Amino acid sequence: MALSTLITWECRTAGSDNSGGGFKRGATGTDRSQQNAAYVSGTNLTVHAVTNTDVLPDGHTPAAADVGNLIQITAGAGFTLGFYEIASIQSGYWRLDRSPAAVGTTSGIWAMGGALASPSIAVIKATGNNFIYIKNDGVYSITSASAGVAGGILQTASNGSITTFIRIIGYKTTRNEAILEADMPVIQASGISTAILIDINHSYWLVTNIKVDGASLTAISGIDGTVSNYNIIINCVVLNCTTVGIYLNVNAGYVIRCKVYGCSGTYAIYGGVGVFYCESFDNTVTGIISNYIFKCISYRNRGANVRGIQTILNSTNICIGNICFYNQGDGIYVPGSGVIINNILYNNGAYGINFANYSAFSVNNAFGSNTSGETTGSGIPLVANNVTLIADPFTSASTSTSGASDFSLNATAGGGAACKNVGFPTESIASTDTFNDIGYSRHQDPAGGGSSAIDIHNTLLVVPRGVLAY
Repeated sequence: MALSTLITWECRTAGSDNSGGGFKRGATGTDRSQQNAAYVSGTNLTVHAVTNTDVLPDGHTPAAADVGNLIQITAGAGFTLGFYEIASIQSGYWRLDRSPAAVGTTSGIWAMGGALASPSIAVIKATGNNFIYIKNDGVYSITSASAGVAGGILQTASNGSITTFIRIIGYKTTRNEAILEADMPVIQASGISTAILIDINHSYWLVTNIKVDGASLTAISGIDGTVSNYNIIINCVVLNCTTVGIYLNVNAGYVIRCKVYGCSGTYAIYGGVGVFYCESFDNTVTGIISNYIFKCISYRNRGANVRGIQTILNSTNICIGNICFYNQGDGIYVPGSGVIINNILYNNGAYGINFANYSAFSVNNAFGSNTSGETTGSGIPLVANNVTLIADPFTSASTSTSGASDFSLNATAGGGAACKNVGFPTESIASTDTFNDIGYSRHQDPAGGGSSAIDIHNTLLVVPRGVLAY
């Protein structure tokens, strides 16, 4: 029998893997998991003489406030080790959600309350609609390529569903807060090789507010959902991974508001169905690959045939409002059919857009300083309203890996000014909005309209509370 679908797990570097580690949402007791140490613990848990689900903890008097907390039994002859929920108080005993041992069994080693130190343990135990909160109180070192152990990888073992997503959520101070990159808990490889740090091998998982550092060790992947479906990665940072940065199954999955940099191997971001509002840079592999790519920035990705963006073969693809800057290969490579609108392709080492041999619809894209030219490909039925840039369109786009970049549009004639108010469509049936720009951001004219552009480098990552709240 599995734990309740309403369990919320708590992980802190200052916690202990022997603690209870969780609480049932909506239970009538007091959540004791949101502290570093176990609330109470002992060495002589005793099973009732008649009822095998009732246990008596040594050194603690069971109370109503305990209900909903998890206990962990870590040792004891005759006990089934693991986590149990305190379901109620019965005649001075804890009644657990299931029996831990035969009636009359004694000498169980136990703890109730307190956070776990290793997210690996919480993740492998989680079931549909469970939440795993990971606090930013230090670096979580991944020292083992095994799952469900101290210092182990975060590997899933259960599926959620469309209504019961399982969530891994980082936070700094308060659960469900909106946080930036500097506030995220860090999952970091340490002394290992050939490992997936967050291995989403089951479906319906959401990972958010987590920073994953491969530390440039051999054959390290950051977040990998190759064999599962319907997963979402939102507001995460992945860096220094040598096999894969983020990979989601092409059939289903979304990468939203993420940042990937310093990665090599096979993929930086391979985004399942869609990649939205992401940033991929300073990788030695193509920055972003997906069916639908919207409002992303892919830049300074360097290496042979390394592109800014690549769509999926034999699929209909959509790329809208992206920026590809200073990639060694094409800005956008389209091996299948697609719609390519409102992108800025500037200073890439091959073509701005390479349409391969398939048909595509291209309108209102801005090109400049691409080594091989604006476009290539024999199967282009329509290329309309292109903007030719004769100057750098960005406020400050650096070609140096040590330089921060501001990709808001400048006011230079033939540069940023040529991309303002000319995005497609300039008007819609439902609106008279004429402030659409080509590229990622939208400027604001003195008289109003649009929204102010920002420097997304190190400021992109803020997620609304409502995405996370239960």
